[in-house]
Amino acid sequence: MSVKSLAKKHVHYSERLDPREDPFSTNRVTGRSLNFPIIGTCNPTKICAVTCYFAKGPSTWTASLKKQHRLMNSIKDDPAGVAARIVKAARRKKLTFIRWTGGGDLFEELLPCIDAVAVAMPDVPQWVVSRIPRLAAQVTPRHNVYLHFSVDRSSWARLDEFRGLA
Repeated sequence: MSVKSLAKKHVHYSERLDPREDPFSTNRVTGRSLNFPIIGTCNPTKICAVTCYFAKGPSTWTASLKKQHRLMNSIKDDPAGVAARIVKAARRKKLTFIRWTGGGDLFEELLPCIDAVAVAMPDVPQWVVSRIPRLAAQVTPRHNVYLHFSVDRSSWARLDEFRGLA
């Protein structure tokens, strides 16, 4: 499924995570990660739109899409509260790192959530991947936060934009 066809499947979904629901998901590329919907967070290039691993398979199934939206909606409503839930779940699972945006990309309210988790878990690496220069440049630099700014052959200008902002 391409990003275009995924957009056709997208339906606005406004529910939040259940209080007992695990914020983490699993996908074949990133393992345990915090996944967000492609639609509404990503700005794919033509290459990315065709090759995106997250735009096909189980991450595009209705249950997965709904969970991605529930997590995003919950963070938009309460970044600090969701950060506390992520810390609790990560500790319970004994995660050795946290992978943010295993699917999807950064959005404004996610930035304080990432920072709160990084502060609460100073010995746990926070792996943040983004293709959005403006938001990637706003990720708070910390010794345990590793920002991977992703580009493809058609998006090198984004790297220059990121460098100018960072």
